[in-house]
Amino acid sequence: MRRKRIVKAAMFMGILLSILSFGLLVEAHEVLDVERAAEAQELIDTFAVRPLPRAEELSPAPELEEATFVENGIASWYGPKFHGRRTANGERYDMYAYTAAHKKLPFGTILRVSTPDNDKNVLVRVNDRGPYIRGRIIDLSKRSAEDIGVRLKKVRIEAFLPVRRSKAEHLPDSAAAPVTLLTFNSANEAVQGLEPDSVLVAGRNFSEVMRRWEAMRVSQSDLYFTVVQPTDDEALKTARKWIRRHRGTPHYEYRIVSVRQSEPVVTVEPAELMKTSIL
Repeated sequence: MRRKRIVKAAMFMGILLSILSFGLLVEAHEVLDVERAAEAQELIDTFAVRPLPRAEELSPAPELEEATFVENGIASWYGPKFHGRRTANGERYDMYAYTAAHKKLPFGTILRVSTPDNDKNVLVRVNDRGPYIRGRIIDLSKRSAEDIGVRLKKVRIEAFLPVRRSKAEHLPDSAAAPVTLLTFNSANEAVQGLEPDSVLVAGRNFSEVMRRWEAMRVSQSDLYFTVVQPTDDEALKTARKWIRRHRGTPHYEYRIVSVRQSEPVVTVEPAELMKTSIL
């Protein structure tokens, strides 16, 4: 009889412990689910495809010298493991291209990345998100990191977002005339007060033109790199398709030009980023 009581008591304690353990487990799962939901929402916010504004909602584009976006911190690079994978804006990652990952800058932003220890700099285009390691501000493609001698070092980044214009408000009357949005000199500084004379290289692929630019700017200081928005109807149609497919990334033409200097050259600051309109 006594043995039966002991067995019953043991069974009762076992059941009680099971119930308590189950309750704690459910509570832990609920906490974990909340944390996971927060992480998931953060990822959704980071990679979300935001709807494009209608033409009538577009605000006038700011002047380049109105504001500055400059950031100092540690740069890293990513390469073979990610080569060929989709970036956050939907493009394929090419470790030999001049691209970069940044946590918040709009896709299509052009960054001037410079290293204070060796006085080198490079222009890259944002098409990915990251890095997600604390203390790092940018992930460079393998090619752009090699050009300025970066593995894991302190850099200064200056952001230039080409002025994105609406067809209704900002495009010129002449449909054949392209609009030059940004101009860089051989030191990769943004300048204004220049009138293009002849186009030496032109293309829609930023990295392909940038490869030529990196080879030419060292020996020919009188050349300039420009970001151009074509204004003919077919080019605009292509640009809008690109924007829809690549999560709002603008689609421009990039050129290497010689110029006819009409006014004194003026260096301008990086553009204000978050108030620009979209094409």
